[in-house]
Amino acid sequence: MRSSMFSATFIRDTRDNPLDAHRGFFETADFGVSPKVLGHQIISRASLDKPLTTAAWPLGCVGQRRSPGLVDSFAGSHVPISEQYFSGGADSLRGFPLNGAGPQVEATLCTKANDPTTCSYKITAPAGGHELFIFNSEGRFPCPFTRAWEACCFTMAATSTRPSASAIS
Repeated sequence: MRSSMFSATFIRDTRDNPLDAHRGFFETADFGVSPKVLGHQIISRASLDKPLTTAAWPLGCVGQRRSPGLVDSFAGSHVPISEQYFSGGADSLRGFPLNGAGPQVEATLCTKANDPTTCSYKITAPAGGHELFIFNSEGRFPCPFTRAWEACCFTMAATSTRPSASAIS
């Protein structure tokens, strides 16, 4: 499959220390469009990533991340799986396997090629989605027992969704 995209990315970084931020933003916004002249698929894609860190002294600091995204096809085309959104894993939703929090499809696994009698294993695989929303919140504070360590508490939510069958037709 051939697919290329014109895209523009905007970045704004106001963090006090990029490696150990205690205040500031690191915002990115990305927009892309894939016209017919660049490939077989005609799609548009937009995403925003907005992490925010604020100081909450003497308690420590609080960090939040909001990341919505949307991809859609037009002119009778479809969105290839390489352009869809996935959630789950260390970068979006801890506690889920990589790409394991979004839509899943069930597939039959065959142990020998071209032999349907060996097709007895069912597995689930990530299907990807057209919409994405990630929200993470984290609080870091000095450990009460020693100043050499920091303690942390966090909450996370993420989803990627596929359009319904009625929305496709």
